[in-house]
Amino acid sequence: MRKKLCKAIVEQAPKISVYIDESTTVSTHSVLIVYICASVNGKDPVTFFLDLPKADAQSIEAILLVCLSKFGFSNDFLAENWIGVCSDGASVMLGRRSGVLERLSQKYPQIVKWHCLCHRLELCISDKIDSIPGLHHVTSFFEKLYTVYHQSPKNLAELSECSKELEVQMLKIGKVFSVIWVASSQRAIRAVWESYPALHSHFLKASLSLAHNSKQKSVFSGLNKVLTSEDYLLNLAGVVDDVQEMGLLSEALQRDDIAQAYQLINCSVRAVEKIKDMPGKHLKEVMESLEKGNFKGVTINPESTNGQVRINLPQFYQSLVDNLRSRLFALTASNRSAASSESGEFETLVSDIDILNSQRWPISVDSPWFEGEVKLEQLCKRFRLSYASICEGFRDYIDNGGAEIPENLKPVVTAVNSLSVTSGDCERGFSTMNLVMSPIRSGLGIERLSSLLFNSLIGPPVNLWDPLPYVTK
Repeated sequence: MRKKLCKAIVEQAPKISVYIDESTTVSTHSVLIVYICASVNGKDPVTFFLDLPKADAQSIEAILLVCLSKFGFSNDFLAENWIGVCSDGASVMLGRRSGVLERLSQKYPQIVKWHCLCHRLELCISDKIDSIPGLHHVTSFFEKLYTVYHQSPKNLAELSECSKELEVQMLKIGKVFSVIWVASSQRAIRAVWESYPALHSHFLKASLSLAHNSKQKSVFSGLNKVLTSEDYLLNLAGVVDDVQEMGLLSEALQRDDIAQAYQLINCSVRAVEKIKDMPGKHLKEVMESLEKGNFKGVTINPESTNGQVRINLPQFYQSLVDNLRSRLFALTASNRSAASSESGEFETLVSDIDILNSQRWPISVDSPWFEGEVKLEQLCKRFRLSYASICEGFRDYIDNGGAEIPENLKPVVTAVNSLSVTSGDCERGFSTMNLVMSPIRSGLGIERLSSLLFNSLIGPPVNLWDPLPYVTK
């Protein structure tokens, strides 16, 4: 099945992008997961799992090229059709001198090197933890909650019982800002926000319960003091407003649409700037509740808890805006100002791609639109496509008002849609890998694991799969 799919890609020679990431199996073998995004049979580009080669002492670059060659992607094919590669921000992948992406671009100068936007979004938030006074207290409280409830089924059961009594839906409480996706942090923070009365009830009961020793009682009493302090509640509300917006952006970026990514990021930057100037939804709710002296039926202590610092929310939001602009408006930029050249390359690429979006055209555009054709020619040059026929299709596209994409314009549209902005599929692939290779199946060989992973991710459901073509000659 996998060989047939790769053979079809090689024969049709569409433009392809590659996603790569490195991880370790439960059997402690280092592996490299490889995904490919390509158009098959003239349809919209799809992303599919390719292989899970064992990452040994060889360089990741060599392993990747051997993997691609194994499935028929020759050096000549890659030189003509490989247009993009995406990975996370590990230094071995994105090192400026000897990183995998840099070494690949030396062999294939045409590829677009892309640092996963979802990983960079997480970095935008984690950068603020040490620089903004008070934010560390918020995150340390979540870390303590994670320890209390994930290391003790008894505590989790007690919290669940409190939730039932208060008719509050208990959401899973997890770590924040220490996992890859902002959306995961959003769910953990929302769990505390929604379960606020249940947490207070459990802390209060546990601090007085005879079932806990004096040390445990002290822990729950301290958690309750922090939870019910005015400073912490205001800090929590400000962080909820922030992470909710970033969580929406993270989920939207996982749709992996480069044409929309730039607009989504700009929209989120404007949203955070507005929150900086006026209270967000959750902060406004807390401020109104504090006037009454309680929040969700819990009495709030107006006095500051020892060591608790109130976050300067305007500074907090401005720091996020600055980080978003420095990290996301580039192809592989870090938070350093020296990445201006990469930012310029990103702006140029996005500007060129915008001409294919009819909603971004000038109001009174008609063909020939020479300014747009200059950008179209740059795209064709980048993707090694014939400009003459595509330009004709572009003029037809303008004449029909962007209602339908002409056939001779589709090659450049397909190439753009094949570019990747996030390596989220790799992360989901690793999650599936851990389900396939569980601790009791740790003896699976890497090659067999790769085949099972392909069937799990790409293959049809068992009830629809016809095995006869694969077992008969």
